[in-house]
Amino acid sequence: MFKSIRSKLVVFAISMVIVAVVPVDIAVHILINNYVMDSHKDNVANQINTIEQALDVFYDGLDRNIDYFAGHSLLKQADSTITSYYNGYDGTAPMTPSKNGGIEQKIYEAFDIYAKSHPGTMYVYMGTEDGGYIQWPETKTSKNYDPRKRPWYPKAFDKNGKIFRTDPYTDAVTGSVIVSNARQFSDKTGKPYGVMAIDASSDKLANIMEKIKIGKTGYAMMLHKKGLILADPRHKENNLKYAKDVGIEKLETVLDHKQTSFETRIKGIVYQVDSFQSDMSDWVVVALIKKEELDQLSFEIRTYVLGISLLVLSCAGLLGWLVSGRFVRPSTSWSQD
Repeated sequence: MFKSIRSKLVVFAISMVIVAVVPVDIAVHILINNYVMDSHKDNVANQINTIEQALDVFYDGLDRNIDYFAGHSLLKQADSTITSYYNGYDGTAPMTPSKNGGIEQKIYEAFDIYAKSHPGTMYVYMGTEDGGYIQWPETKTSKNYDPRKRPWYPKAFDKNGKIFRTDPYTDAVTGSVIVSNARQFSDKTGKPYGVMAIDASSDKLANIMEKIKIGKTGYAMMLHKKGLILADPRHKENNLKYAKDVGIEKLETVLDHKQTSFETRIKGIVYQVDSFQSDMSDWVVVALIKKEELDQLSFEIRTYVLGISLLVLSCAGLLGWLVSGRFVRPSTSWSQD
């Protein structure tokens, strides 16, 4: 009988602890999941900040150089003596601005100095309202080439001195992804007279993405807002393809939202995806990490908490057993007397 009373007291003590601990464990479980996700998002935000700073440096330097050339005294001297290729040029002979003399040669020499001191520069060029054209390096151009009819010229000319960036495209010679950056410039009278442009390779940005690490299994992709994938470090076969063509579920949704978060499956593996559209360019950064890694981290913390809970229950049971003995033992002695 007394053993039964003692057992009931122990059970009662453990039950009281369970009633107190279970709600706490449930709350802790929710908090752990939130903590893991918040920590992951903080890590992603830090990596995104690093990428944003790199983009800022990349484009700020490019913009300052274009502005410098657009306001340069040499470009203000540009006139109708600059060679044109829109009438009678068959596209077989290389352009020779370095040998043409006059203001054309001086401008080309300035382009040459700039390009050789700025690695990653693909092309430096300008077109005028008279159809003149100067380009570094001295290569061939298309038959009857008229800069005024090229997409970059009218779009930049109409922006009244603001820099215009084209959508990325693949250079036929190097295979690098290029974005043309152009702006209007004026002649010595202040009248808009042409467009100055610099094409820079995006390889530097792709190299930055290669170095980004998110957790143990995570990485980052970079896409243009039109869907072109510049860099996918883990699946290089996706580079220079469009998001809609690589078979990654929901990937295109990153193009429609400033920020978004979702799960997707890549080659049978579930990934947590967080995307951010850059404030200073047309690029979208997509951070991916295996969902298994986040789940494992949550599991490890929950296991630790569960261990503590079991220890508390064990202690409660032992304490209940010891304390209950003090109540049962006197009753036993009294009964024997």
